[in-house]
Amino acid sequence: METNKRLGKTQLFWFYVQSQIGIGILSLPYTLYKEAQTDGWISLFMSAILVQIAIFVLWLLHKRFPNDHLFSICEKTLGIFAGKVLTLVYIVYFVYTAALVLQGFTQLIVIWILTRTPEPIFMILMIAACLPLILSTLDQKARMFVLAAPLILLIPIVMIGGFFYHGDLLNLLPLGLAQPSELMKGTLAASFAINGYIVMSLIFPYVKATAAEKIKVVSLAHWFVFFIYLVVVLACYMTFSAGEMKLLPEPFLYLIKSFSFPIVERIDLIFLCLWSVIVITTYAIFIYCGVIGTMSFFRSSRYHLFVILALLVTFLINLPRDSIFQVRQMITGTDQFGSIMAFIVPLFILITAAVFKRRSTV
Repeated sequence: METNKRLGKTQLFWFYVQSQIGIGILSLPYTLYKEAQTDGWISLFMSAILVQIAIFVLWLLHKRFPNDHLFSICEKTLGIFAGKVLTLVYIVYFVYTAALVLQGFTQLIVIWILTRTPEPIFMILMIAACLPLILSTLDQKARMFVLAAPLILLIPIVMIGGFFYHGDLLNLLPLGLAQPSELMKGTLAASFAINGYIVMSLIFPYVKATAAEKIKVVSLAHWFVFFIYLVVVLACYMTFSAGEMKLLPEPFLYLIKSFSFPIVERIDLIFLCLWSVIVITTYAIFIYCGVIGTMSFFRSSRYHLFVILALLVTFLINLPRDSIFQVRQMITGTDQFGSIMAFIVPLFILITAAVFKRRSTV
């Protein structure tokens, strides 16, 4: 595997942030409230702790195989056949997640902005906009993610405005209402918004930093993402009553829509246009991971060909028109599978490598 160290620590930080924050943040408050009511933020905190443990597991794997990404680690630890099978499952997971990101944002744009535009047309436009980023080199992708960082920083600023102008602390009550089973459901429901950390298993080998510096940077990025999610969830909970939260699938957008200025109206539409850049980067990251897995599976270096095939697959998957509720059901259906692929499987690989004393010889 190529071991050229091309990414700096700042690029690693924003690479992680971009892989985590995408379309999931728009419906996260609704998803958490549906499962854990006003204790949804507790489920989010529990998810953050579990993700930190998962990041540590991926880091331990990286320490044993410092010059290998996840797919080559699978083969070196489990053997060629089992490693290939697991690589194929990861390819399906990454490409299907990318397809869900594309379909979810497409339907959101069609509902909120382009109500008369056919969904396939918008998907083609999204893919075309994403193509230059996907076809670029890894360090060029990382530089793009750093440039897009100010858009992410807009979220806490906007949400803090929501705290001061629309928030009511009483809407956070009662605390401790959810049962432990409901908290766990909320934790699982948040997984679509936070499962991007598995991408680090493909990025670690390319970062110019020591192992200790990498875990510090990624952990800092993780808790930065958690802070943004927490601010969004609390702002939505404080702004909308219990009855309203049950009826608003994208409370984040409705909160922004409530803002108005003397000159500018419909801030939500402006935000969605800007946020499309973040969604494109998230989509590109999952396509990239699927393509790297495909190259590893076939032992091929035809990156551009596999990129085109992956983009085509995500487009064809989304051609059958599904309602927004069906898309949410598909996302819910992938939550448990995504948690297994991002946490349980790497933990199993780490335990196997430790038991059989497998590690990189370099």
